[in-house]
Amino acid sequence: MTAIRAALVAALVAVAAGCAAPDPAPEPAPAPVVEQVRLYTHCGIRDAAFAGRRWVADPRAPEPAPVAGPDGIVRVDGYTTGEMRLVAPDRARFTAPGAVVEFVPAQPGPARRPCA
Repeated sequence: MTAIRAALVAALVAVAAGCAAPDPAPEPAPAPVVEQVRLYTHCGIRDAAFAGRRWVADPRAPEPAPVAGPDGIVRVDGYTTGEMRLVAPDRARFTAPGAVVEFVPAQPGPARRPCA
């Protein structure tokens, strides 16, 4: 009887070990949202459209100084090219030569009109 009991216990242990759920694999981190953007900055860095939302600078920042392009020519057209990155669900960061500006989601309502 002891041999049968030992065999049954061994079989139950083997079945239980095989039925145990494996540790779930960790969820992959979401891919960062990063875009190359050209912001209208003539009147300062005030707002942006990015990742399907409107954002406002927090705080508002002055227009960065113009820099030469790859061809060595400085062009002043009221826009600044840089990178916008989603750093948190409610926080974005614009980075360009001479500028690092934080953004928060804009309040609902009409978009701001460009300055004159």
